[in-house]
Amino acid sequence: MMEKEIIEKLNLFLNRHSPLDEECSVVYLMVEIRKVLDLLNLDRDKYPILRFYCDWSVHIKKDHSKPIQNIVEKIEQSINNGRAFGRQFIPHDLSTFDFVSLIELKKEMEDFFKQVFLPKIIFEDNNWSEFRHLLLRVLADQPIIGPTNNISKVYFCIANKGAAVLMVEFNDGKRYRFVNAF
Repeated sequence: MMEKEIIEKLNLFLNRHSPLDEECSVVYLMVEIRKVLDLLNLDRDKYPILRFYCDWSVHIKKDHSKPIQNIVEKIEQSINNGRAFGRQFIPHDLSTFDFVSLIELKKEMEDFFKQVFLPKIIFEDNNWSEFRHLLLRVLADQPIIGPTNNISKVYFCIANKGAAVLMVEFNDGKRYRFVNAF
Protein backbone atom coordinates (compact mmCIF):
# COMPACT_ATOMS: atom_id res chain seq x y z
CA MET A 1 0.00 0.00 0.00
CA MET A 2 1.27 3.40 -0.98
CA GLU A 3 0.49 5.08 2.36
CA LYS A 4 2.98 2.75 4.10
CA GLU A 5 5.76 3.94 1.80
CA ILE A 6 4.88 7.58 2.42
CA ILE A 7 4.76 6.98 6.18
CA GLU A 8 8.18 5.32 6.00
CA LYS A 9 9.54 8.34 4.09
CA LEU A 10 8.01 10.64 6.69
CA ASN A 11 9.60 8.62 9.51
CA LEU A 12 13.03 8.95 7.89
CA PHE A 13 12.47 12.62 7.14
CA LEU A 14 11.38 13.48 10.69
CA ASN A 15 14.26 11.54 12.24
CA ARG A 16 16.80 13.25 9.98
CA HIS A 17 15.40 16.80 9.92
CA SER A 18 14.15 17.48 13.42
CA PRO A 19 13.97 20.20 14.38
CA LEU A 20 12.72 21.46 11.05
CA ASP A 21 14.79 24.47 10.08
CA GLU A 22 13.55 25.51 6.64
CA GLU A 23 10.20 26.50 5.19
CA CYS A 24 10.61 23.92 2.43
CA SER A 25 10.80 21.17 5.07
CA VAL A 26 7.49 22.30 6.55
CA VAL A 27 5.84 22.37 3.12
CA TYR A 28 7.18 18.87 2.35
CA LEU A 29 5.87 17.55 5.66
CA MET A 30 2.41 19.05 5.10
CA VAL A 31 2.21 17.74 1.51
CA GLU A 32 3.15 14.22 2.58
CA ILE A 33 0.70 14.30 5.50
CA ARG A 34 -2.04 15.33 3.07
CA LYS A 35 -1.18 12.41 0.79
CA VAL A 36 -1.49 9.99 3.70
CA LEU A 37 -4.79 11.51 4.76
CA ASP A 38 -6.14 10.98 1.25
CA LEU A 39 -4.75 7.47 0.91
CA LEU A 40 -6.16 6.36 4.24
CA ASN A 41 -9.54 7.44 2.90
CA LEU A 42 -10.57 8.77 6.29
CA ASP A 43 -13.87 10.45 6.94
CA ARG A 44 -13.60 14.04 5.65
CA ASP A 45 -14.57 15.27 9.12
CA LYS A 46 -11.56 13.60 10.70
CA TYR A 47 -8.63 16.01 11.04
CA PRO A 48 -10.35 19.00 9.36
CA ILE A 49 -7.85 21.53 10.77
CA LEU A 50 -4.86 19.43 9.72
CA ARG A 51 -6.33 18.97 6.23
CA PHE A 52 -6.97 22.67 5.97
CA TYR A 53 -3.42 23.66 6.96
CA CYS A 54 -1.97 21.04 4.60
CA ASP A 55 -3.93 22.60 1.74
CA TRP A 56 -3.24 26.17 2.82
CA SER A 57 0.51 25.57 2.96
CA VAL A 58 0.68 24.89 -0.78
CA HIS A 59 -1.85 27.39 -2.19
CA ILE A 60 -0.94 31.06 -2.62
CA LYS A 61 -4.58 32.00 -2.19
CA LYS A 62 -7.26 29.93 -0.54
CA ASP A 63 -10.93 30.37 -1.28
CA HIS A 64 -13.51 29.43 1.28
CA SER A 65 -13.85 25.79 2.25
CA LYS A 66 -16.02 24.08 4.85
CA PRO A 67 -13.33 23.78 7.59
CA ILE A 68 -12.16 27.38 7.21
CA GLN A 69 -15.71 28.64 6.91
CA ASN A 70 -16.52 27.05 10.29
CA ILE A 71 -13.39 28.56 11.85
CA VAL A 72 -13.94 32.02 10.39
CA GLU A 73 -17.62 32.02 11.35
CA LYS A 74 -16.52 31.28 14.91
CA ILE A 75 -14.01 34.14 14.74
CA GLU A 76 -16.65 36.45 13.27
CA GLN A 77 -19.11 35.57 16.04
CA SER A 78 -16.36 36.12 18.60
CA ILE A 79 -15.68 39.57 17.10
CA ASN A 80 -19.37 40.46 17.10
CA ASN A 81 -19.71 39.45 20.76
CA GLY A 82 -16.30 40.74 21.90
CA ARG A 83 -15.14 44.11 23.10
CA ALA A 84 -12.39 46.61 22.53
CA PHE A 85 -9.86 47.07 25.29
CA GLY A 86 -7.75 50.09 24.45
CA ARG A 87 -6.02 49.28 21.18
CA GLN A 88 -6.42 45.55 21.76
CA PHE A 89 -9.50 43.57 20.80
CA ILE A 90 -10.68 40.94 23.25
CA PRO A 91 -12.73 38.25 21.51
CA HIS A 92 -15.80 36.81 23.16
CA ASP A 93 -14.65 33.25 22.53
CA LEU A 94 -11.06 32.77 23.63
CA SER A 95 -10.76 29.63 21.51
CA THR A 96 -10.15 32.09 18.66
CA PHE A 97 -6.65 32.27 20.07
CA ASP A 98 -6.36 28.47 19.75
CA PHE A 99 -6.62 28.91 15.99
CA VAL A 100 -4.15 31.79 15.98
CA SER A 101 -1.61 29.94 18.11
CA LEU A 102 -2.13 26.67 16.19
CA ILE A 103 -3.20 24.74 19.32
CA GLU A 104 -5.98 22.99 17.38
CA LEU A 105 -3.55 22.06 14.61
CA LYS A 106 -1.12 20.61 17.14
CA LYS A 107 -3.84 18.45 18.73
CA GLU A 108 -4.89 17.03 15.39
CA MET A 109 -1.30 16.48 14.27
CA GLU A 110 -0.47 14.64 17.49
CA ASP A 111 -3.51 12.40 17.04
CA PHE A 112 -2.64 11.78 13.39
CA PHE A 113 1.00 11.00 14.19
CA LYS A 114 -0.16 8.53 16.83
CA GLN A 115 -2.61 6.90 14.41
CA VAL A 116 0.02 6.33 11.70
CA PHE A 117 2.93 5.68 14.09
CA LEU A 118 5.05 8.68 13.16
CA PRO A 119 7.73 9.79 15.62
CA LYS A 120 6.62 12.59 17.92
CA ILE A 121 9.94 14.43 17.64
CA ILE A 122 8.25 17.47 16.11
CA PHE A 123 6.26 18.03 19.33
CA GLU A 124 9.25 17.82 21.70
CA ASP A 125 11.27 20.64 23.24
CA ASN A 126 11.46 23.66 20.93
CA ASN A 127 10.72 21.61 17.82
CA TRP A 128 7.02 22.56 17.83
CA SER A 129 7.87 26.25 18.25
CA GLU A 130 10.20 26.10 15.28
CA PHE A 131 7.65 24.21 13.18
CA ARG A 132 4.92 26.70 14.08
CA HIS A 133 7.15 29.68 13.24
CA LEU A 134 8.13 28.22 9.88
CA LEU A 135 4.54 27.27 9.02
CA LEU A 136 3.36 30.79 9.76
CA ARG A 137 6.11 32.13 7.50
CA VAL A 138 4.83 29.84 4.75
CA LEU A 139 1.25 31.01 5.29
CA ALA A 140 2.09 34.71 5.42
CA ASP A 141 0.85 36.49 2.32
CA GLN A 142 -1.39 33.54 1.42
CA PRO A 143 -4.79 35.01 2.20
CA ILE A 144 -8.06 33.20 2.61
CA ILE A 145 -10.34 35.11 0.28
CA GLY A 146 -14.06 35.56 1.01
CA PRO A 147 -14.46 32.87 3.67
CA THR A 148 -17.87 34.24 4.76
CA ASN A 149 -20.40 36.71 3.41
CA ASN A 150 -19.12 39.44 5.75
CA ILE A 151 -15.38 38.77 5.76
CA SER A 152 -13.31 39.63 2.70
CA LYS A 153 -9.95 38.26 3.78
CA VAL A 154 -8.18 36.39 6.60
CA TYR A 155 -4.41 36.07 6.70
CA PHE A 156 -1.42 35.67 8.96
CA CYS A 157 1.26 38.34 9.26
CA ILE A 158 4.77 37.73 10.42
CA ALA A 159 5.45 39.14 13.84
CA ASN A 160 8.37 38.39 16.08
CA LYS A 161 9.39 34.79 16.38
CA GLY A 162 7.04 33.22 18.90
CA ALA A 163 4.09 35.43 18.04
CA ALA A 164 1.29 35.11 15.51
CA VAL A 165 -0.88 37.87 14.11
CA LEU A 166 -4.10 36.90 12.40
CA MET A 167 -5.71 39.68 10.39
CA VAL A 168 -9.45 39.60 9.68
CA GLU A 169 -10.77 42.12 7.15
CA PHE A 170 -14.49 42.71 6.72
CA ASN A 171 -16.24 43.79 3.52
CA ASP A 172 -17.18 47.09 5.22
CA GLY A 173 -13.51 47.96 5.74
CA LYS A 174 -13.22 47.03 9.42
CA ARG A 175 -10.04 45.19 10.34
CA TYR A 176 -9.33 43.14 13.43
CA ARG A 177 -5.99 41.88 14.55
CA PHE A 178 -5.52 38.90 16.84
CA VAL A 179 -2.09 38.65 18.38
CA ASN A 180 -1.04 35.60 20.31
CA ALA A 181 2.38 35.03 21.81
CA PHE A 182 3.56 31.56 22.60
